[in-house]
Amino acid sequence: MPSQLKGLSNLWMAKVAAGIVGGGLILTVAWQVAGAPGVADWLNRWQTLITGFLAIVAALIGGGFIYWQTQDQIYRKRQASRAVLSLSLSEICGYAEKSGRLGRRLWDECEGQALPESVVVTGDDIPILSSDIIDDLRSMIEYVEREEIQSIARLIRELQIFKGRMSDLASPRRRRTLQINIEEHILDAAEIYARSEALFEFSRREVDHVPQDVRWQRIHAALFFMDIFAGMMPSLDETIARRSSGDPSNFIP
Repeated sequence: MPSQLKGLSNLWMAKVAAGIVGGGLILTVAWQVAGAPGVADWLNRWQTLITGFLAIVAALIGGGFIYWQTQDQIYRKRQASRAVLSLSLSEICGYAEKSGRLGRRLWDECEGQALPESVVVTGDDIPILSSDIIDDLRSMIEYVEREEIQSIARLIRELQIFKGRMSDLASPRRRRTLQINIEEHILDAAEIYARSEALFEFSRREVDHVPQDVRWQRIHAALFFMDIFAGMMPSLDETIARRSSGDPSNFIP
């Protein structure tokens, strides 16, 4: 169970224990003095307060059971989502790799630093990513800890934007595409691959938390799988060097 949930669970247990102990002390004292003179009058005077206190104790106990049941359900759903996450990540990595390879092919066909209008990109050329994959990532957000949401949310956002740009490539009304635009397309595909690949450690339970940052060295690895090597696209190499400040160990902003 996530550490944050454990902390809240311990807090609930402390409240329930305090309520039980407090209620027990009151009942013990009341029982011991029940035979003393005037006790009956005292109980009649304070019975509403005592009844209310005992009701609070009962509510704490009942709330504690409900809380534990709810957290157990969340934990089980988290583990179930985590179990199928590897399949979704594999699909995303394959999609990003195919997209990067398409970008490389289009880059090779550029003339005068632009893609000729005679180069036709059809819908069959565009890699497909099932919408179910994004839905799986969305469901994962419901069961990760608060500080882990941003990492998965960013991957979802980049996937949605990238899919739209990929569709534009196959549009009959495609705007003039510059070689530098294709390089950005390749770099976007590499970042999606890198962010997805970084989540594998979490999905395989090698780490307990979703990684928040991705280093530029994962971008280099992603480009390698797309058969895009150093020196092949000099301007792309310059862009990566500039954005990473020349250090692959730096994090992607």
